[in-house]
Amino acid sequence: MIGQTLLGIVTGTILILNTIFWGLPVIVLGLIKLSSKNQAWQSFWSPPIVMLCSSWAHVCMFVESMLIRIQFNIEYLGDNLSTSNSYLVIGNHQSMADIPVLMKAVHGKIPFMRFFAKAQLKKVPIFGFAWRSVDCPFMHRYSKEYLDKNPHLKGQDLLKTIESCQRLRFSPVSITNFLEGTRLTQKKHAELQSPYQYLLPPRAGGVALAIAALEGQLTHLVDVVIYYHQPQHELWDYLSGRIKEISIQVKVSRVPVHFYQGDYQNDPAFRQEFQTWLNQLWLEKDAFLTGLNEANQTKSA
Repeated sequence: MIGQTLLGIVTGTILILNTIFWGLPVIVLGLIKLSSKNQAWQSFWSPPIVMLCSSWAHVCMFVESMLIRIQFNIEYLGDNLSTSNSYLVIGNHQSMADIPVLMKAVHGKIPFMRFFAKAQLKKVPIFGFAWRSVDCPFMHRYSKEYLDKNPHLKGQDLLKTIESCQRLRFSPVSITNFLEGTRLTQKKHAELQSPYQYLLPPRAGGVALAIAALEGQLTHLVDVVIYYHQPQHELWDYLSGRIKEISIQVKVSRVPVHFYQGDYQNDPAFRQEFQTWLNQLWLEKDAFLTGLNEANQTKSA
């Protein structure tokens, strides 16, 4: 127990120092990049910023592989991954440990991942500015109450979201989205009356908007399923070596071509079709998790 706590402190400290080491030059170049709204200027500075962020991820993964002993069972299905293609990456969300686990599965095999995040996350120290610097798309949502007080802003949240996606049109990109919108807990599962045993219902709006905004650039789908063989799987459990085994399925397929032109907001028929597509993916994901859970229980018995 003491050894695990010490391991978590050492690993966490090294990762924090690594974040500061790479984060400072990212902030400097990000300030230079964002000092002008000129598209050519910003495009010039994007590659070195992405290179720094990718180097940060490589070092994180190296440190974790040296210090943390985890058995990763990774299965790749479908098309081969390539840094030359653009991907929509989706996955189930259980804890903050999902991010380093996802990196373990696909980092370096696809273009550097940009996470589709809530606009409020721009305020997170270091990471918030780094996400802005590498053009992570942000989902802007005005509440009904806010729009009632400011009716002139109706539709502006969608325009801001589309604009944040379109900054990524000029090179291969991976847009990553945890479609459940929040981490899975038994309380949330019950509140949302989820029809899935191990998942929350997927939220379709943001990802449909990203596919349409990039006008055919997101040609491939990377559907990731993460299963922790231990019941405790928070980030601290990951860093301190309490997680012993993780299974990951990475399924690669094509995004349906007609989704590129779909109007999720205003076309009810398309909205239903898109939701049906995602729900089918979720049914398959839930069935995979069910099989893993049953096998894990049998193994532990």
